[in-house]
Amino acid sequence: MWHRLPYEQKRRPSGYAAYVSDAQPAEDWIDVPEGVRHPRVDRGTLAFGWDNEFGACRANVPSFAMERHNVTNGRFL
Repeated sequence: MWHRLPYEQKRRPSGYAAYVSDAQPAEDWIDVPEGVRHPRVDRGTLAFGWDNEFGACRANVPSFAMERHNVTNGRFL
């Protein structure tokens, strides 16, 4: 969504400084327990949302693991 925001509306957070390094973040996995999730909401409850985010529902999600950090270009390569 950030990329669709017009440039003139984008603001850098106070005190923000880009972190640039060749170091790769540690491979750190997080276990997410199974449970009931509410991945969508009713229209009118949010100021903005994409079409696929509306129509409140519940879903039983099995446990899974995910990496704590985003994939870097170096890790992808």
